[in-house]
Amino acid sequence: MCLFGSLNLFADCKAPHYRIGQIHGADTAPSILLDISIRPEDFAPNRLICLAGVLRQKYRAPVVTAGIFSSHKAAVNYQILGSDNPKHALLWASKRHAVYYNDSEAHEEYLLLIPDGLSLGVTSPFNTRIDLPAVGKPSCKLEINNRCLFQFEHMGFPADAEPGAVTLTGRIERSGKVTIGQIEDVRPAAASSPALDNFARRNLANWRFEPSHDVDDIRIRFSLKRVDTPLEHGIDVQFALPDRVDIKIGPMLIPRQ
Repeated sequence: MCLFGSLNLFADCKAPHYRIGQIHGADTAPSILLDISIRPEDFAPNRLICLAGVLRQKYRAPVVTAGIFSSHKAAVNYQILGSDNPKHALLWASKRHAVYYNDSEAHEEYLLLIPDGLSLGVTSPFNTRIDLPAVGKPSCKLEINNRCLFQFEHMGFPADAEPGAVTLTGRIERSGKVTIGQIEDVRPAAASSPALDNFARRNLANWRFEPSHDVDDIRIRFSLKRVDTPLEHGIDVQFALPDRVDIKIGPMLIPRQ
């Protein structure tokens, strides 16, 4: 079943193959929770929407929630994160790049695309919610040349990271992987920060976009500033694609009791 309705562009809806890592519940239970994996190259809106149609037909419990991972090992080992998590738990969670949710009684069905697996919330500025059935080809909050950004490494800096900016060139390959070019400029020129340079290279190399028939050149400027304003988790990241990522580091925001 294709959830694009009558849109002819996706008449040949082909769902990607998926593997089940964990499953909790059954069709006779009020809800089913499962963790599945697909190939990284299958993280594209049209393919995920087709997969949603398959899951909707297969699992008939009133509420179905499926975490969709780019790693089968992560889907097998994933556990809900708490206040204190070992590194392996964070690693598994970081590989979840989409969630399918269907509450048939409430008539609510959607996909949530999650580039940073550690920023899960529906309200995250990185995440894209696609209500189903979809009308037309959905756009993503984070995209370049109509190619959705489906993965980037969770952003964090050491406390002594130096403020500055660095611009990197590269290209998005047909597969969706990013090939790094060169450092184009650093600001301030007299205070190049190796930590910032290394972070920008590592982070950009981890970006992954949906596949395309084209290769796209990119030029991304990473900037780092220190602020006195308290920030949630001590960091604020703002994407301004196609050309900027602005990062602020400040005191940790203490929630009100």
